[in-house]
Amino acid sequence: MITLHNRAIAYILLNRLEEALADVNRLLESDPNHATALNTRGEIYRQMGRHKESLSDLNKSFGIKSYNTDMTYLRFGTCPNCKEYNTGFLYCHSCDSQLCQKWTSGNFEIDKFIKNAQINSKYYHKVIEFIPFNKLENIKQIGQGGFSTVYSATWIDGKRLYKYDINLLNCYCLANHSQ
Repeated sequence: MITLHNRAIAYILLNRLEEALADVNRLLESDPNHATALNTRGEIYRQMGRHKESLSDLNKSFGIKSYNTDMTYLRFGTCPNCKEYNTGFLYCHSCDSQLCQKWTSGNFEIDKFIKNAQINSKYYHKVIEFIPFNKLENIKQIGQGGFSTVYSATWIDGKRLYKYDINLLNCYCLANHSQ
């Protein structure tokens, strides 16, 4: 489904609106309440001059997004720092994505790729992080191909782990555990 939406966006950028509309319609056939697809189709309709259909899709998308925001609050609570809704357990997209910006790998292209992935992530477990070599131990070569060598290692500081207690509807952070 993500591929269809991404291809529709590419078609929009190329001003191939009929093809973009076909992809978004296929996506909406499988999930009629896909807020992002409705929003995209509303934008396509707007660019095509089909303003009544555009308004209809954008209004429906807005209603779904409002519902999703309420559900996000109920599931993940609010960030203690900025008071916005968390987008995942112990993850605030607004605050956590900014915390990830204070590092460099030394390679501009790698930094740009990782920072873009961090900014666009809504969930902690989907964030790409740069781990400096001095934060790794037990480094072992596990494979080699035509243009690269693959290694396995243990991250000394480890990722942020959390435990969810369904009875208390709460999360507890278990910081600094190696994985």
